[in-house]
Amino acid sequence: MTIAPQEPGRLDAFYPIPCSARVPPLWALPLIVLAITAATVLVMIVLALVAAVAGADMGDFGQDWRKVAATVAAALLTVAGLTVACIRFISARAPPLWALPLIVLAITAATVLVIIILGLVAALAGADMGDFGQDWRKVAATVTAALLTVAGLTAAWIRFIERRPLASAGLQRFSPRGEPLWFGGGLLFALLSTAVIAAATGAGAESRALWPTLIDAPGRLLPAAALMALLLLPNSIAEELLFRGWALSAIARRRGQVWAVAATSIAFGAAHVPPTQWADPARLLSFISYSAVGVGFAAMALRRRSLYAPIAFHTGFNTLLLTGALADAGMSPPKLLEGLTNSPLGTEDLREAAAWLVLNLVFAGVLVWRWRRRAAPEADEGSTPASA
Repeated sequence: MTIAPQEPGRLDAFYPIPCSARVPPLWALPLIVLAITAATVLVMIVLALVAAVAGADMGDFGQDWRKVAATVAAALLTVAGLTVACIRFISARAPPLWALPLIVLAITAATVLVIIILGLVAALAGADMGDFGQDWRKVAATVTAALLTVAGLTAAWIRFIERRPLASAGLQRFSPRGEPLWFGGGLLFALLSTAVIAAATGAGAESRALWPTLIDAPGRLLPAAALMALLLLPNSIAEELLFRGWALSAIARRRGQVWAVAATSIAFGAAHVPPTQWADPARLLSFISYSAVGVGFAAMALRRRSLYAPIAFHTGFNTLLLTGALADAGMSPPKLLEGLTNSPLGTEDLREAAAWLVLNLVFAGVLVWRWRRRAAPEADEGSTPASA
């Protein structure tokens, strides 16, 4: 059954705004990117000329981090501003599909800008930024700030640029109708998955280290798991709002839910395992596995008509995996940070990647079946003629 782009059945709470954008042709996309880049370079040249006329010493530019930071911040602000202006005035209220990467670029540029500003404020306040990469607290605080910025900017884009309610992206008024149980479901699925993989392939250091630590030192592991959940919640909010909230709703309004689920899931997989790594069979399987997880989260959001269930499940799943990784690192946050920094997402072991793929395909298949089973009667009911 195919659902038309403009007719999402009874899921109108998720997609209430009709599509009415003026859409430039696809060949215009490179020209628009080129125009934004050229305008940004022009702005930077003008700013450099103004600084030189004002008597600023530009000779040690590359050695002065303050000048570099200010220049990068100005460039990112210009990119973000020009991109927003381009989409706002060219594409009206509903951005066309080709504009989605530009919107992501604008959100990314603005996020980096915010982080740079926070770093400058911290440096001016006397904070020691020399050991930034080795201090897990500073890294955790920076990543959390970045993720919350992404979530906030995405919500602001939906509300003030596209001018549609946040409920259209799955952010209904929160009423816990079982969402806490989805957090437990994420924990349980991750626990069972890692146990199955460890038993079947001998891989999965997280699972092998988790149970001994839980038995021998529960007083250390349980508080660490609670802290991990708090740190991972912004990640789940940002990813779910960006992929299953804004992007899913934007694409579904033009191409229907099936295309939207497929496109956002592939993008979700590519964000975790980029195409440059697909030459390795294990990394390619990891990409497909992450994409399957994206399908499952999208089906969960559509069936629940809300982002809160996938946010809770996503947080629970990541909490278990990262807590196991912390146990494997000897309960040392610096060692965990080093491992996360030096190792790519997913796995480089082919057997482990294949096992994760099977488990995630089952996970996605069950959730898609439940979603389509609920959507079919509603679509039939919506197409039944009213009685006289």
